[in-house]
Amino acid sequence: MPPASAPPATARGGAQTSRGDKSARAPSTGAKDRPAGKAEGAEKPKGDAKSDAKGDAAPKPAAKGDATPKPKDAGGNKSARTPDGKKPQGNPLGGADATKAVPTSADPKAAKAGGAAAASAAAAETSKGKPATKGGRPAEFRAQTGGPVAILEYLDENEHHGEKDEEAERAPKKDPKKEAADSMAWTAIKWLEQVQNLESCIAQALCVDEDEQVLEGEQALEYVRSIDSQETLFERLENGGVVAKLVEAIWPALQVLKDGPATAAELAAKWKAERAGGLLFGGLPQFFQGLEPRIGSPDPKVFKEMMADHCSRPDSQTEFTTGNYSVVTTSEVEWKFVVEPGTKDDPAPIQWPIESRLSNNESMRGHMRKLMPRAMLEKRMQQQNERIRAVGGDELQDFEVIGGRLYTGPLFVKYNGVLRGLDSPVTFLKNDMVSLVTPKEMYEKYIGTAQKWEEANGALTYDKVRKELNMYTTTIHVINSCIVKMGKLTVAKPVFRGMAGRLFPDTFWYPNEQGVKGGVELAFMSTTPDVNVAYQYSQDKFGIVVEIQQGMIDRGAEISWLSQYPHEAEVLFAPLAGLEAREMRIEMHPISQAHIIVVTMRVSINLTNPTIEQVVAKRKKIIENMSSGLIMEVRSALNKKGSNETESYIRMLSGLFSERPLAHEDVWYNEDPQFQEAVNETLRLKREVINIATFETKKLEGDAVAQLLGETSATKGKVTVLPEILFKEFHQLRVLNLDGFAGITTLPKTIGVLKHLNTLHLRECAEMLQVPPQVGKLLQLQTLNMTYCKELSQLPSQIGDLAALQSLDLAFCRGLLTLPTEIGKLAQLQNLKLQQCSALTEIPSSLGQCKELRKLSLYGCSALTSLPESIGNLPELQELNLRVCSALTHLPPTLGHGLGNLQTLDLTLCKGLTQLPDSIGKMHNLQTLFLGNCIYLKELPPKIVHLKSLVTLNLYNCGSIVKLPDNFNMLESLQVLSLQGCEKLTSLPDALALCPSLTTLTLWGCTVLTKMPDLTPLPKLQIDGVPEHLAEWEESQKRKRLEDARDGKNKQQNAPAPKAGAWDSIKKDVVKGSVAGAALAALTAGAAGGGDK
Repeated sequence: MPPASAPPATARGGAQTSRGDKSARAPSTGAKDRPAGKAEGAEKPKGDAKSDAKGDAAPKPAAKGDATPKPKDAGGNKSARTPDGKKPQGNPLGGADATKAVPTSADPKAAKAGGAAAASAAAAETSKGKPATKGGRPAEFRAQTGGPVAILEYLDENEHHGEKDEEAERAPKKDPKKEAADSMAWTAIKWLEQVQNLESCIAQALCVDEDEQVLEGEQALEYVRSIDSQETLFERLENGGVVAKLVEAIWPALQVLKDGPATAAELAAKWKAERAGGLLFGGLPQFFQGLEPRIGSPDPKVFKEMMADHCSRPDSQTEFTTGNYSVVTTSEVEWKFVVEPGTKDDPAPIQWPIESRLSNNESMRGHMRKLMPRAMLEKRMQQQNERIRAVGGDELQDFEVIGGRLYTGPLFVKYNGVLRGLDSPVTFLKNDMVSLVTPKEMYEKYIGTAQKWEEANGALTYDKVRKELNMYTTTIHVINSCIVKMGKLTVAKPVFRGMAGRLFPDTFWYPNEQGVKGGVELAFMSTTPDVNVAYQYSQDKFGIVVEIQQGMIDRGAEISWLSQYPHEAEVLFAPLAGLEAREMRIEMHPISQAHIIVVTMRVSINLTNPTIEQVVAKRKKIIENMSSGLIMEVRSALNKKGSNETESYIRMLSGLFSERPLAHEDVWYNEDPQFQEAVNETLRLKREVINIATFETKKLEGDAVAQLLGETSATKGKVTVLPEILFKEFHQLRVLNLDGFAGITTLPKTIGVLKHLNTLHLRECAEMLQVPPQVGKLLQLQTLNMTYCKELSQLPSQIGDLAALQSLDLAFCRGLLTLPTEIGKLAQLQNLKLQQCSALTEIPSSLGQCKELRKLSLYGCSALTSLPESIGNLPELQELNLRVCSALTHLPPTLGHGLGNLQTLDLTLCKGLTQLPDSIGKMHNLQTLFLGNCIYLKELPPKIVHLKSLVTLNLYNCGSIVKLPDNFNMLESLQVLSLQGCEKLTSLPDALALCPSLTTLTLWGCTVLTKMPDLTPLPKLQIDGVPEHLAEWEESQKRKRLEDARDGKNKQQNAPAPKAGAWDSIKKDVVKGSVAGAALAALTAGAAGGGDK
């Protein structure tokens, strides 16, 4: 053995330090100053370096299979000693001095004389002009530096790391269960260690002075230090009555030992034989996996989802009963108990569920739960947040405090039921969970005729029921977050937990391969700093009390300030806490006087359980890092191509990443399919951008735009922002189609660079709020379609700069409030569609300056009260649609003066109209006039009969009209007359029989119509819906026609032929395919075959 004064030598030749670091040692002096190649004289080796250091007389035997013993130095001894076993006088790590040693038979690999410098020089000389070595290293490679160098040995594959004992390696492995059994065996020392107050018996005797006063602090220290001999020590202990006090302390423990089992293991075995149930704990995989993979990710709309957990799920109104206080309640009731508790001043206080076990006990009624007004709860939260800010923690949010308070009430049964029972191998826990978080009817279909501890045999399988479970995912995450934040304020002191009826599993009795005993608590774990509370919960059969020592990091949360039971001092631990059993002992229960097991444990809180904010954002961070890496790849690839547009590509790609895969809320990424979608989308965007062939394309339409943005035609509605770079480089675009990009709110300002654009489609951009003023720079634009841009409220004044614009479609822009006056500058505008712009209140008078306008649709502009006078100055207008302009009360009196080419006027459902202007008779080309549901229109203007080209007149449901103009026969082109629902119409004019082209007459609902003309002169006329009271007239008309047919009379043949101009107008409708035109075609065909026209 080495001398006592010298530290023991290590395998590497250095002395072991006081910290046990076998590799740390001070370098030898003189190594740096001594020149290379001048080694000290070396003696012949006296033996193996390691053996010599330890004082061994002979080397150890060779390993099995070796023919001869192998010296340690030759086999890879990492010592920096010279081959003779002595320490070198130079560099202790092996420099030039260390290598210039005399080679011996014991050291076949020792360096030759000449040292490292000579060896290096020789190696360099022989390597000149030679190819690379077998390992691929160039032959001319040199590792020589300005410091000492040497040729080093290679590690032998049989050489052990460290100093493993070969005999220990060959020794049989120990049985951990046998070792555990040995450690749990009874010994007097272990038994006495569990006896309470033994140390205090001795301490008190040592610190009692001559006046029998118990000294403390510094006085006690000085008094103990004054003991100068064994005789004095014996005297103090004897005078202090140590023996009597020891007897007093040991006797109760001896009685426990005498009357019952000797060890906790023995008691546990007895309980197991008496069929005590087992406790379920998880293992290290669950601990490291964390909470999120077990129950899923929380919803980002935290409070709303928590409310849904308790008020909108199938089990929300299902009653359940707590096991501790027998409270019968529901999830919805408990939510309102915490969130809507009311105040003391409520005139009609609510009766809440109470604790059956406490309400009948007068002494315990003070322990019943109490309401806490929200204002008080929020005030207490702010007080806690001040403390949290002081220690640099994350502040509590209101929903976290609500979650914590919910847990302290009956709902802890459901939360812990999910955490313990979800996919549990224990049948009872799984079935109990199903009963708690599903409706009663579903549970009955699942459990069948089985009991909770038996396998369910109902019609519904567990897999089907699992899909319907209300797992309170968001709520559990919120409670966990509250505990994590509050744990920073907890004082590290012992806490206790009592339980009965169950036993710890074998993992708490037998150590695992790492030598630890314990398990992982799957649910929330409530503890108390008051051991008496733990005794209350453990007084039943098979009682266990757990004592947990908190630490600097491993602490629970003190939640008494928010508890429903303010008298309870509760320290709550988050799910998946590791519990390591340190000691198990037997005690006599102070209440039941039965044997109980007391377990001392060390807790390890689960650091993988983050706050709610961290849970939500975890996976998004992965996508952000991935995006950054791909941008660097694209830059590198483009630089290799020699592209002069690299920065443009990079800006586009960066913008697309920000607005597509990185645009979602944090929690969105926590669903596997959505996270996978983000990964795929990020990779796809990289490919799409780098594969853009040129920015000189002239058309970006439909799917091409979606593909460029990393989407498909079906998913392009997910785009929320179009990056500025998207259009900046496409200078030659003619057509841009952004139809269906429902998420964008505006266009990028760079839209103005598209100088050659002639068509811009923005249909169904439902979230479009505004059009940027830069759109006015599109001087070649001819078509702008913004149908279904429902959120658009106005157009920029620069819209008037679009000098080439011919078609502007704003249909279904229900948020559009006004049109800019600059719209009158659109000199080429031919089609303006404002259909269903239900918020539009006025049309600017400047619209009358659009002289080329041919179609104007105001269909569904229900807030429009009037039209400007200038609307009658549109000479090219052919179609004016005012259908469902229900607030329109009048038309401009000059409406018909300048609308000479108008062919269709639709006033259907203009319920505010009471009359039509006389100028309507000047619309000589008008062919169709719809007045259906103009319920307050009392009469038609007399000059309406001047509409020589009118083919269709629809008066459907004009319930206020009493009569028609007498000279109706002037409407020589009229083919269709609908009077359905004209419930006040009393007569039809006789002149109606002289309308030569009339083919269809509708009379449904004309309930007071009494006077009817003779319409037999119109043989092709089809009359629909003749009122019942005119049945006699109808029958007479049929008889007369039959008589005329029998007599061969045909008055229609003698009727004057229509004028050429009128017939030409009618034939135009035939070509158009209108209903009236089709009827006329049939009439014309009949006339052509029946006589000379």
